[in-house]
Amino acid sequence: KPKRIQGAFISEEEVEAIVSRIKVQKDQLLYDQEIMEHIEKGRSDQDDSEEGDELYQEAVKVVVENQQASTSFLQRKMRIGYNRAARIMDQLEERGVISQRDGSKPRQVLMSEYQLRDE
Repeated sequence: KPKRIQGAFISEEEVEAIVSRIKVQKDQLLYDQEIMEHIEKGRSDQDDSEEGDELYQEAVKVVVENQQASTSFLQRKMRIGYNRAARIMDQLEERGVISQRDGSKPRQVLMSEYQLRDE
């Protein structure tokens, strides 16, 4: 038996009543098309902004100079969070700076320091 309960209590009857109400209303939902378009536009804008990550060039430099590429490596060297480091890793892969994932093997850095200086 619980000794401490924290938060709002909702009985099983209340949960069943809410679920039943949602089931009845699911066919009556109307979405404002203008809002849906705004949401979709926001997603495409976000995709465009990912390409312009201000740390991308710095990440290329770090990866090429150290000849090492992993999400955790970028997190440590650039002091960024996992999600941002993972997105940058995806960009590095898409642009041919690093190899694709191959199981647990480390990724290869495909760009040389010479190529980095030419960019």
